[in-house]
Amino acid sequence: MVIIVILTLLVLGLLGFVFWQNFVVAKDATKDTNGSGNQIVTKDESREDANKLTETKSITESGATFSFKYPKNWTIKETETNQGNLSSADGSIYYDYSLIPMGGFGGTCDQDDTAKISSLGWDTSLLSSSTIFTEFVLAGVEGNSSIYSYGFGLADDAYDYFKNAKAGESACNTAGFGYPIATGAVAADGNPVYVIFRGYFKGIDRSVGTKEQITTAFASDSYQVARQIALSATLKK
Repeated sequence: MVIIVILTLLVLGLLGFVFWQNFVVAKDATKDTNGSGNQIVTKDESREDANKLTETKSITESGATFSFKYPKNWTIKETETNQGNLSSADGSIYYDYSLIPMGGFGGTCDQDDTAKISSLGWDTSLLSSSTIFTEFVLAGVEGNSSIYSYGFGLADDAYDYFKNAKAGESACNTAGFGYPIATGAVAADGNPVYVIFRGYFKGIDRSVGTKEQITTAFASDSYQVARQIALSATLKK
């Protein structure tokens, strides 16, 4: 009888030790060391939370409403009615946005221009079937030096210039980029209303940058967030 009691106590003690080691200690390991009991948040988890698109900006003109989502740590600055800019938390990227009536626009492009497409990509936008999010790098020559320009943002590509463009072709094949996006609305002055959502890398000349500068900027974490912001944009009319 004594032996049975001793063996029972040993088994219970062993089970208690296993429970303490695997549950109590393991749980405490997820808490900080200052005794507050708050769970430690890793750097990656913190960054992921900071980059979530939790805020919404909407602007309305003549019955059309343009909206986009952005992280709480990005900054909105309104410059005029229905116009402004959105800057990244680290200040490396910003968008100019607007929803405004506009008159005619257009221009010509010389296919013999020395600027050629170095790289490009696009994604379908939620705004309309002809609207895309675009990004590209153009390579040109100024004197004896190579120069690079870039672009990213929302664009009207109704004629599929951009979708069918390829590296090495004339920069004219990115003609859809930067053109305002028609909303289908008409302002009081009779002009159609357009969306503009155009991105910039702060400190990098949009027309005359270096390949290294532009390549590094497109690979940054802030740019990945900027891309998601543009793809979150919607248009109601």
